[in-house]
Amino acid sequence: MRKFHLSMANSLFVFHLFVGIFFTIGWIFTQIQMRVFYLVSLLAWVLSWVVLNYCPLSKWEFVLRSKYDKNIEPNTEMIKYYMYKFFKIDLSEKSILLGGIIVLNALVFLTFLFPV
Repeated sequence: MRKFHLSMANSLFVFHLFVGIFFTIGWIFTQIQMRVFYLVSLLAWVLSWVVLNYCPLSKWEFVLRSKYDKNIEPNTEMIKYYMYKFFKIDLSEKSILLGGIIVLNALVFLTFLFPV
Protein backbone atom coordinates (compact mmCIF):
# COMPACT_ATOMS: atom_id res chain seq x y z
CA MET A 1 0.00 0.00 0.00
CA ARG A 2 2.92 2.35 0.68
CA LYS A 3 4.12 2.03 -2.93
CA PHE A 4 0.59 2.86 -4.10
CA HIS A 5 0.68 6.07 -2.00
CA LEU A 6 4.06 6.99 -3.47
CA SER A 7 2.83 6.32 -7.03
CA MET A 8 -0.25 8.45 -6.45
CA ALA A 9 1.87 11.25 -4.93
CA ASN A 10 4.23 11.15 -7.92
CA SER A 11 1.27 11.24 -10.31
CA LEU A 12 -0.14 14.25 -8.47
CA PHE A 13 3.26 15.94 -8.68
CA VAL A 14 3.32 15.51 -12.48
CA PHE A 15 -0.28 16.75 -12.80
CA HIS A 16 0.53 19.70 -10.51
CA LEU A 17 3.56 20.49 -12.66
CA PHE A 18 1.39 20.56 -15.80
CA VAL A 19 -1.10 22.85 -14.04
CA GLY A 20 1.77 25.18 -13.18
CA ILE A 21 2.98 25.14 -16.80
CA PHE A 22 -0.57 25.89 -17.96
CA PHE A 23 -0.73 28.84 -15.54
CA THR A 24 2.61 30.08 -16.88
CA ILE A 25 1.78 29.91 -20.59
CA GLY A 26 -2.04 29.97 -20.61
CA TRP A 27 -2.16 33.66 -21.53
CA ILE A 28 -0.72 32.72 -24.94
CA PHE A 29 -3.90 30.91 -26.07
CA THR A 30 -6.00 33.02 -28.41
CA GLN A 31 -9.21 30.97 -28.51
CA ILE A 32 -11.84 32.64 -26.34
CA GLN A 33 -12.84 29.34 -24.69
CA MET A 34 -9.25 28.63 -23.64
CA ARG A 35 -8.80 32.21 -22.41
CA VAL A 36 -11.96 31.96 -20.30
CA PHE A 37 -10.86 28.55 -18.96
CA TYR A 38 -7.46 30.05 -18.15
CA LEU A 39 -8.93 33.01 -16.25
CA VAL A 40 -11.35 30.73 -14.35
CA SER A 41 -8.39 28.48 -13.46
CA LEU A 42 -6.43 31.47 -12.15
CA LEU A 43 -9.47 32.52 -10.13
CA ALA A 44 -9.77 29.00 -8.68
CA TRP A 45 -6.07 29.13 -7.74
CA VAL A 46 -6.54 32.42 -5.91
CA LEU A 47 -9.75 31.28 -4.21
CA SER A 48 -8.10 28.10 -2.96
CA TRP A 49 -5.47 30.21 -1.24
CA VAL A 50 -7.94 32.77 0.11
CA VAL A 51 -10.55 30.28 1.33
CA LEU A 52 -8.46 27.22 2.25
CA ASN A 53 -5.10 28.94 2.83
CA TYR A 54 -3.35 26.18 0.84
CA CYS A 55 -3.29 24.51 -2.56
CA PRO A 56 -5.43 21.34 -2.56
CA LEU A 57 -3.07 19.58 -4.98
CA SER A 58 -0.08 20.22 -2.68
CA LYS A 59 -2.04 19.10 0.35
CA TRP A 60 -3.19 15.90 -1.32
CA GLU A 61 0.31 15.11 -2.65
CA PHE A 62 1.99 15.56 0.71
CA VAL A 63 -0.67 13.67 2.65
CA LEU A 64 0.10 10.74 0.33
CA ARG A 65 3.87 11.26 0.66
CA SER A 66 3.60 11.30 4.44
CA LYS A 67 1.93 7.89 4.30
CA TYR A 68 5.00 6.60 2.44
CA ASP A 69 7.62 8.50 4.46
CA LYS A 70 6.76 9.46 8.05
CA ASN A 71 9.46 12.20 7.98
CA ILE A 72 7.45 14.26 5.49
CA GLU A 73 5.06 16.78 6.99
CA PRO A 74 1.59 16.56 5.34
CA ASN A 75 1.18 20.37 5.48
CA THR A 76 4.28 21.01 3.38
CA GLU A 77 4.13 23.51 0.51
CA MET A 78 5.20 22.12 -2.86
CA ILE A 79 7.43 25.07 -3.74
CA LYS A 80 9.16 25.06 -0.35
CA TYR A 81 9.71 21.30 -0.39
CA TYR A 82 11.06 21.01 -3.93
CA MET A 83 13.18 24.17 -3.80
CA TYR A 84 14.94 22.70 -0.79
CA LYS A 85 15.08 19.16 -2.15
CA PHE A 86 16.58 20.11 -5.54
CA PHE A 87 18.43 23.39 -4.86
CA LYS A 88 18.91 23.45 -1.05
CA ILE A 89 17.11 26.82 -0.91
CA ASP A 90 14.92 27.21 2.18
CA LEU A 91 12.12 29.63 1.24
CA SER A 92 10.09 31.37 3.92
CA GLU A 93 6.29 31.42 3.88
CA LYS A 94 6.44 35.17 3.29
CA SER A 95 8.68 34.85 0.22
CA ILE A 96 6.40 32.16 -1.25
CA LEU A 97 3.34 34.38 -0.72
CA LEU A 98 5.08 37.42 -2.21
CA GLY A 99 6.30 35.37 -5.18
CA GLY A 100 2.78 34.04 -5.77
CA ILE A 101 1.31 37.55 -5.72
CA ILE A 102 3.94 38.81 -8.17
CA VAL A 103 3.44 35.85 -10.53
CA LEU A 104 -0.36 36.16 -10.40
CA ASN A 105 -0.21 39.87 -11.23
CA ALA A 106 2.22 39.23 -14.08
CA LEU A 107 -0.02 36.51 -15.54
CA VAL A 108 -3.17 38.64 -15.35
CA PHE A 109 -1.26 41.57 -16.88
CA LEU A 110 -0.04 39.39 -19.77
CA THR A 111 -3.55 38.02 -20.30
CA PHE A 112 -5.00 41.49 -20.80
CA LEU A 113 -1.94 42.89 -22.58
CA PHE A 114 -2.54 40.39 -25.39
CA PRO A 115 -6.34 40.36 -25.79
CA VAL A 116 -8.14 37.81 -27.94
